[in-house]
Amino acid sequence: MLQVAIAMGVPALIVAIGVNGGAGAITFLLLYAISLLFMVRSLEIDGDGILFRRVLGKPKRLLKSEIVSIEEASRREVVVHGWLWPPFPVAREMTACLSARNHFRIRWGNGFCYFPPNDIEQFKSAIEEMMKGNPTTPPTLRR
Repeated sequence: MLQVAIAMGVPALIVAIGVNGGAGAITFLLLYAISLLFMVRSLEIDGDGILFRRVLGKPKRLLKSEIVSIEEASRREVVVHGWLWPPFPVAREMTACLSARNHFRIRWGNGFCYFPPNDIEQFKSAIEEMMKGNPTTPPTLRR
C-alpha cells in the first residue's frame, strides 16, 4: 500500500495539482495498470525449480538448489513484509492480490516472494514433488 501511494500517488497528485483532479485519477489508474503487467501472474513448477511468469518482462527462473524455504505465511507477515516493508520491491517479486490470506513465502538467496495460489493443495503437492526431484511436471499455478 505504501509503495502504491509513493510510486503512483505522488505522480498522480502532481498531475492533479498541475492540471486537474480527473487527470490525476487517470494518471494513477494508468500507472497502476502498467505495474500490474510486470507483476508475477503465475508460477510454473517442475523438477528443476520454479518459473515466475509475468504478462510483460523477463520471467524469473529459480532453481531448486537456490530455494531456501517455502512456507505458509501469516496474514500479518504478508501485510508487513509483502506489502509495506521494504517500501520498494528491491529483493522481492511482486504479486497482485487484494487479500492477505493463503499466501506462501518463497525464499531464495537474497530475495523472496509471497505467492497466493488458487489451489493450496495443488501448490503444496507440486512443491513437494519438485523438492523430491520427481520427473513429473505439475501444472502451472495461477493467481
